[in-house]
Amino acid sequence: MIEGMPKDKIVSTIRALLARASKEHNSNEHERNAALRHAHRLMEEHAISMLEVSQEELGSIDREQMNIGISDWKRSVVGIIASLYGCAVCWPTNEKSKHFGDVYIYGRDNNRATVQVISEFVIDSIEREWDAYKERSTRTDLDKNSFCIGALYGVRDTVISLRKARAEFAYEGSTALAVIDQYEKWQLEAKEAMNVNQFAQAPSEVKDLREALFGRSVGKKLRLEPHLENSTVSTEEA
Repeated sequence: MIEGMPKDKIVSTIRALLARASKEHNSNEHERNAALRHAHRLMEEHAISMLEVSQEELGSIDREQMNIGISDWKRSVVGIIASLYGCAVCWPTNEKSKHFGDVYIYGRDNNRATVQVISEFVIDSIEREWDAYKERSTRTDLDKNSFCIGALYGVRDTVISLRKARAEFAYEGSTALAVIDQYEKWQLEAKEAMNVNQFAQAPSEVKDLREALFGRSVGKKLRLEPHLENSTVSTEEA
C-alpha cells in the first residue's frame, strides 16, 4: 500500500480518480485517460478490485462507441479485452449504416472506459510493431493481416492466462470468488443490453503462417495495463 496510508484512503483516492475519468465530470480526454490509468495502477499495486470501489463509481449499463474500421482482428482485440472487464462487444453489420466500422462496448461506465483505453493501446502497439518489422525486413511479400491476426492470438493467450489466474485466485477465499461472480454478472447484463446481435469473433483468414507465428510472439509480449501505453515490445527480441 501507499506508505502509511490505510486501505480505505487508497480506495477513496481511486474513487476520486475514477470520478475524474468520467465524461460527466471531465471534458478533457487526456486528463480522463491519465486519471483512469492512475486508478488502475493503484488497483493493481494494492490488489483492490473494482467491486471494492463500489457500484456507484462504476455507473450504469450503457455503451461506448469506437471507430476502428472493419478489420476483424481489431474488433476481436476489443472483444477479448472486454471479456476481462465484464463488458460485451458488437457492431453494425449493414454496410450502408453510417456507423459501419464502429464497435460498441456495452457495460458499466468505468469498465467500458477501461476496455477502450486498453484496446486502443493494444491496437496501436500491434500496428507500430508491424511498421517497425516491415521497415527492417528484406522481404517484399510480407502480409500485414497475417501478422496482426497472429498478434491478436498472442494477446488472447495473455488474456486466457489472466482469466485462469483470476479463477485460481477465486479458490483462495469468498471475497475473490464474489469478484469473479460480479464480473460474470456484469458481462451478462451487458449482453442483455445490446441492441445489435453481431458478436466479435476471432478471424481465421491467415495467408502467411510465418507472419502469423511471428505476430503471435509479438502479441504475447504486449502488456495489457492501461498505464503502460508507451511501452511496446521490441520485435528485435521476438
